[in-house]
This record gives sequence, structure tokens and C-alpha cells, in this order.
Amino acid sequence: MSILSGESTFMPDIEFGGISKLEGRRNSNLVKLLHINIIGRAELKFLKPIGFEYLHLHGLTKIHKPNVRLRLFLSLCRSPHNLAKLLNPIQTRLCKYSVKDSFELVDHLGNNNIKGKTMCSFDVTYLFTNVPLEMTIEIFRDQIFLNGLKNNYLFL
Repeated sequence: MSILSGESTFMPDIEFGGISKLEGRRNSNLVKLLHINIIGRAELKFLKPIGFEYLHLHGLTKIHKPNVRLRLFLSLCRSPHNLAKLLNPIQTRLCKYSVKDSFELVDHLGNNNIKGKTMCSFDVTYLFTNVPLEMTIEIFRDQIFLNGLKNNYLFL
């Protein structure tokens, strides 16, 4: 478990200058796609925003609710949202395992005996960005088996 707390394990946030490097790489790749006729000028204009920023999450307090709850707002201004909209259908076709919605998940699980089982999902690719995927899965698997939980879990 020491790997999860080590400073060498996790990448620090990208400095402010890193944003412009990412924007430059993205724009360069879009121009390459234009030159090899994968996208047209209209798509290039659609996909190439002016400027680039991290997404910002803002919160406003709900003063009319007890326990000072927050209403969260995600600002997509100057984010590569249009590029994500274009890439999503491509990623969906290429993804080996995915479910469209909770109804499809229920249909898939209906074919398995899940009574008395616990199901959990880990998005380990983005949770531990600097730890190899196989190592992360191995850590979780070892913890499950070491704690005697293997009989309660359904592995799909």
C-alpha cells in the first residue's frame, strides 16, 4: 500500500504553461487531420476553440436547505467540449466493454447469479494516472483476496 502514498507515484498538476503546450499539440493534430482529409475546414473550426482552460467547478450554497448544501456548476467555457463530442462515438465503437445505460447493465447482470454478491466498479485508468493499470488492478485484487472478500464479489 506504500505505492499509493508515495510522491513518485502521482503526477503533480500541470503548470500553467502546460496548458498552452496541450493546446498547441491538440491544434497541431487537428491541422494534420485536415491535411489528410479526415476532417474538413468546418470541423476544424468547430473543434479548434480559441484558448484552453481546465474545467471549473463552482458551488453556491442553498441557504433555504438545512446543513448548508451546495449546488454545483461545471463551467465548460473554453474547454475542448466539441472535441469530446466528436470523439465519444468513436470511443464507444472501439471500447471492448461498455454499457449504454443502467437498463442494459441490469439485462447483462440478469444472466448471472448475483444473489449475495457485491459489485463494485473502479475507473482505475483515471484514478491513478501514474500507476500502471495492471499494477493497480493487482493491488485491488490482492486486497480483496487478503481480506477474505473473494466469495462475495462477482467478477465480470
